[in-house]
Amino acid sequence: VPYSHYDGIAAWPYPGSDRDSAGSRLKRLAKRPQFICHEVTGSRLNLAATRRWLESTGLTENITFAETGFRNHNDAWLLRPSATRRQIRRWLKGVLAQKH
Repeated sequence: VPYSHYDGIAAWPYPGSDRDSAGSRLKRLAKRPQFICHEVTGSRLNLAATRRWLESTGLTENITFAETGFRNHNDAWLLRPSATRRQIRRWLKGVLAQKH
């Protein structure tokens, strides 16, 4: 369940933060379920940018995207009742019920 910054969206000041390296890591995830969420923001690193990056790789199977509905850049959104909190709980329950 990545929140706010997804691997490959931006290069950071450390080795292996480039898109090619992130793409290699993404391939290792294969078809594992991912729930990718983000605060509501107009930043260049927002959920739409994450979705575009992942769609460009062609590796979007089993990925759920959701905005938290909050603009705060922290994990406190999980403590507040919201549609996204209900959604992630349903998603997690479904993932845990799958036979692997």
